[in-house]
Amino acid sequence: YIAAVTGGSDIAENYSSSIPLESGDIVAAVGGTKVDLATTTSKAIIGVVSSNPGMILGNDENSATSSYPVALSGRVPIKISLENGPITVGDRISASSVAGVGMKANATTTAGTVGMALEPFDGWTTQPDGTKTYSQQGKILVFVNLGQPQLAASGGTGNLTEMTANTTSLNSDLNLNGF
Repeated sequence: YIAAVTGGSDIAENYSSSIPLESGDIVAAVGGTKVDLATTTSKAIIGVVSSNPGMILGNDENSATSSYPVALSGRVPIKISLENGPITVGDRISASSVAGVGMKANATTTAGTVGMALEPFDGWTTQPDGTKTYSQQGKILVFVNLGQPQLAASGGTGNLTEMTANTTSLNSDLNLNGF
């Protein structure tokens, strides 16, 4: 087992993959210490392949060609798309239909979220010479945070504000969706 402090801004753990991965790929667990590219149907999103982890934890038994530092928390550049529209600072990011690429999460997103956007993305990028280019995909900095962003009354029997108006007891069901 190893632990290395390398000076980046995220905490990563080594995972292996049977397919080549790149920094910025959103990944999901497939069993043990193995990961694969995440998509909208992934239920076990565990992080993002890190480009410069601040600390790497984990087993070093995997070969260098199949072992990847997966950021579990912290600031990480990730691949994103405009599949669910432009991204603004604070938007939750989930996996898109393109394997390994993120998108803005919304109420109908079925995959878990990987974190919160720290930069906006509308498809336009300014090049070093000042020209602008447009692409449906890019990379932005995201704060990887795999926890639940907030409690919601989705699927419950009432409005969360109304249900908690009486601070001594709830006056209707509260659905925590397993949390």
